[in-house]
Amino acid sequence: MGSTSKGGQLNKTLIAVLAMLVLMGGCSNPYTDVPVASSATISQQWSEITPPQPLQWTRPAQELSFHIDTPHEQSTSVEIVGPNGQHCAPDVEFVTTSGKDFPMDAHGFGGDIEMYFWWKQERPEMEPIKTFRVRNCFPIHVSKIIWRGYDPREVKR
Repeated sequence: MGSTSKGGQLNKTLIAVLAMLVLMGGCSNPYTDVPVASSATISQQWSEITPPQPLQWTRPAQELSFHIDTPHEQSTSVEIVGPNGQHCAPDVEFVTTSGKDFPMDAHGFGGDIEMYFWWKQERPEMEPIKTFRVRNCFPIHVSKIIWRGYDPREVKR
């Protein structure tokens, strides 16, 4: 009788562990985030933001995102509205290790302070990204600059 009780307890423990593993697998983060820089000031002149190491295209979708620290609002046309009322969307391009540059031609907001940029065209088969160039029609300070990769089929936005 003692062995049946032990076996029953073992089965319950095994079921609990398997249930936790299934839940953990179902709640996994679909994003791969690579820090690019902690912060930067962006002005009317091109500013370069260079990651510690060149970045690879590793997922079907890749984007650059950052938090906008400067007081601002968002326009309905997906632009930053500065404290003086000026509307602007930053220009962002990435530069490969061989010096080719590509404008990130689409952007959006993720909440109140995060802005993200991507390249709408089909992903090029290219060498790694060496740096990003960014400018804006009025100065802004940004932080938490991240290169984010994901598979759109795994993300519910």
